Amino acid sequence: MGRASSIRSLPVDLRQRAEALIRQHDYAQIDHVLARLVAEGVSISRSGLHRYAQQLKERDGLYAGNPDRTVVVLMDRATGNVTTLTSAAEASVVAQAISKLADVDSA
Repeated sequence: MGRASSIRSLPVDLRQRAEALIRQHDYAQIDHVLARLVAEGVSISRSGLHRYAQQLKERDGLYAGNPDRTVVVLMDRATGNVTTLTSAAEASVVAQAISKLADVDSA
């Protein structure tokens, strides 16, 4: 069994930052992402970052031939656990449904 991902072991805010940079660079340009993270004080290997970017891309459902229009990534702030959902619905429809659920929970 391999080692735990060095990105997964980061504090939640730094992991979110790493994921945002990876997505911003379309899961590529690993050297640019690595340079930005190092500048922000994150210590990670290039190969570890690349492996994590591949896993994130797969988790986000952004692969060739995916018929789904919308990818929703949910994160539990307390645990950092992430759930990824895909939908053929437009993003605005999914956002409205989530808003309605939030309104029901707060009532």
